Order: sequence, then structure tokens, then C-alpha cells
Amino acid sequence: PATKRNLEITASMAGGADGSLFSVLDRTRTPMGGRMLKQWVHRPLKRLEPIRERLEGVDELVAHERTRKGLQEGLAEVGDMERLLARIATGRSGPRELVTLRSCLERVPMLRTAGAELRAPVLASLFERLNPLEDVVHLVATSVVNDPPATLADGGVIRPGINAELDDLRSTAFGAKEWIARLQQTERERTSISSLKVGFNNVFGYYLEITNTHKDKVPADYIRKQTLTNAERYITPALKEYEDKVMHAEERILQLETQVFNEVRAAIAARAAEIQENARLLAWLDCLAALAQVAVEYQYVRPTVDDSLVLEITDGRHPVIERLLPPGEQYQPNDCRLDPDDAQVLIVTGPNMSGKSRYLR
Repeated sequence: PATKRNLEITASMAGGADGSLFSVLDRTRTPMGGRMLKQWVHRPLKRLEPIRERLEGVDELVAHERTRKGLQEGLAEVGDMERLLARIATGRSGPRELVTLRSCLERVPMLRTAGAELRAPVLASLFERLNPLEDVVHLVATSVVNDPPATLADGGVIRPGINAELDDLRSTAFGAKEWIARLQQTERERTSISSLKVGFNNVFGYYLEITNTHKDKVPADYIRKQTLTNAERYITPALKEYEDKVMHAEERILQLETQVFNEVRAAIAARAAEIQENARLLAWLDCLAALAQVAVEYQYVRPTVDDSLVLEITDGRHPVIERLLPPGEQYQPNDCRLDPDDAQVLIVTGPNMSGKSRYLR
């Protein structure tokens, strides 16, 4: 840990990522790619074959600029699939997170198409293993509205046609004015009382109001509810039933929306392993594309890596220092060769501020 801290691998001595090696290399477009790149820098590979595979992937993305940019643009729209999945799997996600996950998964086919021409084994393997999970996308698309509210309590999360009872309750709750207008017209025709009206107040609920002038025309199935100075208010079994339905509709709507939402969320959580694998593969692609982007921007060269103990660097530059130099100044490249058969130890001398510690790093 002390060595990593002194080398300023992921954080500078002053604190924070600025001025660290990671800050120079991080051109990732997704949060999960950034986390994976940090792991790569913290835990470098030691076996030759995986190192070469990774370098081949970066090399091909360096050579295919259009493909690399297309991948990076697509990855920028993916978001943090790992964090989304964690919230969904633990039952802490809201409606918008399900829609965001759907949007993430919808990018997978486009990314696979964008990388179809790449042949490096590591890249071909990553693209081949990406799973569009079309059934998960379809489930969310057909169950949750495109622009849901932030929380279930706000209502209007589940699409029509998913649950018959929910559709009926919505029709009842949101179609009250139309239902009352129809009832009023029907009752006026049945009783021949043109002044009959249907009203509502918070104390007595729904009622049919008839002036005293037409008392003698009141049907037998009308039940007196309230007496006024110049009128009587009544209720009918049908109106009472509708009143109960409307009063409980919103509560029941929330219950049903919550039930359907939880079922959809549980179905997604059941596919967590596949979604997690997609997130990991996309993070890999993001890291490789980021390293290729840095190599192009800063003119880095692919190293030749083998099993020998020789370390030979020609015109080596300190990746962080040269990024911190004032405009117009260039880093002075240095050579280095360490060879067990020749020199395993170098004595580096020079005046203060001549770059000895930078050379060592």
C-alpha cells in the first residue's frame, strides 16, 4: 500500500484522482468501466498470455478509429448497469430504474453490430458473449410506462392491458365525471324530473338531489339521505355501490400497481447473473476502448512483452508529469535498460529538480 501510494497509482499524494496514473488512463464512458480500469491498474496482470490478449484488443481498437468512436458513443448511453441491478435485486429500485435498465440493455445489439468487424480474440469473445436479453427488455417495455414517476406512490406506473382489474379501477377513478353525467341523464329520463342533479360532497358522498316541487315523482328505490330547505337528497343502491368503488379505487390501484411492479422486478432479479455478466463484458470493452483512446491521444506505443527479465525502454515518458507540464513544454524522454546479464542496478545522479525521482517512477 505504501508503494502504491508513493507511486500515485490511483490517487496523488495531495489526495484525489487528479495527478494520478489512473486519471491519465481513464477515458472510460461508463461508471462500471471506470471501476474495472481502477482494478486493472491496482492489480496488474502477471501471466504473459492474458497481457498479450489485452494488448491485442487495444491495438485493434487503435487501428479502427471509426469503430472505437462508435463503441464509445454507444457505451456512453449505457449508464451504470451494475448499480441499477444491485438496487433491483435488493428490492430498492423505483420505476425509473427499471426503465433505465431496459434502455441499457437496448444498447447491446447496437454495440454488437458496431464491433462486428473486430477480430482480436479478446474483442470477438466479448462481443459474442454479450446477451441482448430481449425477453427482459420486452417485459419492462410492455409493463412499465416509458416515462414513469419517481415513486410507485405517485401512480401511473403500469401500462394499460397488463391487469384487467387495474384497468377497470382506473376507468372508474378517472371516468367519474362521465359516469355521473350519464347517470344524471338516465335518472332525469326515468323520473321525468328535468331539474334532478347528481352531486358530491365530502361529508355525504354522492347523492341525487330533487327539489320539493317534484317530491311526488321520487321512485320507490330512492333512499332519503339528507333533507334541505327546498330539496331532498337521495341515494340509490347503484350509486352507493359506485361511491364505494370510487372511494377505494385509488387505494386498490396502488396495491395492484405495486403487485405488478414487484412481479416485474422479481422477474428481472431472477436474471441477475446474466445482467451482471453483460455489465462485466461492457466494462471490459469500455476499458479497452479507453486505453486505445489514450494511446492515440498521447502517442503511446504497444510494448513487446515476453518472459525474459530484460526491461528495455526507449524514449520513455512519465505519463502523469507530461500531462501536468505548462503549455508548450515537452517532457524530456529517457532510456532505460535493466538486464540480469548486464546491469540490474542503476545509480541515478543529478542536481535537485533534475527529475531523478520521476525517472525512478
